[in-house]
Amino acid sequence: MLGPPNGGSRRIVFGVLSTALIRCAEAIGRDDELRVQANELAGRDLSQRGELATLLIKDTLSSNPGATVLISSAKPEHLRRLAPP
Repeated sequence: MLGPPNGGSRRIVFGVLSTALIRCAEAIGRDDELRVQANELAGRDLSQRGELATLLIKDTLSSNPGATVLISSAKPEHLRRLAPP
């Protein structure tokens, strides 16, 4: 078995959409002030789950350089939107 480059460890990140998406959507949904502030900071309407999911995936990718980030969806169009080529 080959080890990871430079003797580092391999990382697999998963669950961001099943955990963080739900928590963030609930928080934004129940707090109007938080929603407005988050929307302004993100420059998008985070009450739309697709927008929130895209932002979470981008954050996960940038926060975990070199890691394998697993995402899944029952709808292929969601994956295309979340992870464009």
